[in-house]
Amino acid sequence: MKYEKIVAIDLETTGFSKEKHQILEFGAVAYFPKTEEQRRFSCLVLVEDIPENITALTGIDKETLTLEGAKPLCEALKEFENFVKEDAAKIIIVGQNIRHFDIPFLVFNGGVDWRKNPPFYVVWDTCQFEIMNGGKGLRDLHALCVKYKVAHNKRAHRALADAEKAFYVFLKQYTKNKQGVNFTKA
Repeated sequence: MKYEKIVAIDLETTGFSKEKHQILEFGAVAYFPKTEEQRRFSCLVLVEDIPENITALTGIDKETLTLEGAKPLCEALKEFENFVKEDAAKIIIVGQNIRHFDIPFLVFNGGVDWRKNPPFYVVWDTCQFEIMNGGKGLRDLHALCVKYKVAHNKRAHRALADAEKAFYVFLKQYTKNKQGVNFTKA
């Protein structure tokens, strides 16, 4: 692999609309193929309100934000983007549905649009990969974990845990891709 680093990312948010909702949590796993080193990043974001359905889904409430040291969005976003780009020039950014959810949320909030900077960043969307390669009905991370036999008993809908799952799904998809599967826009 010619890339120096693979970074799987995930966001938790207070809803589905980048215009109406806020980023609640950043999670990322970095892997350096040359040394096989792994690093992890997790950061909660101070938000005005957490809807009850989001607390039920993620387990994150106002007390969690206090206990886990949530930061203002601008500080958390800067730390997150520094984690992604540190110690490497050519990076594969990996995630579940990141082309249509996570990256647009980041861009709306002042983050980098990694989709527009090849060859230094390549975006691999595990959901798009499945759609492009005939994976009908396999659009959620849990279903992909089952398909690829990736352990998925860690709590769903926490950013770091979901980034880790997306990373292992990516490794299985990448292996499959080496066997002649379509990679054009995954």
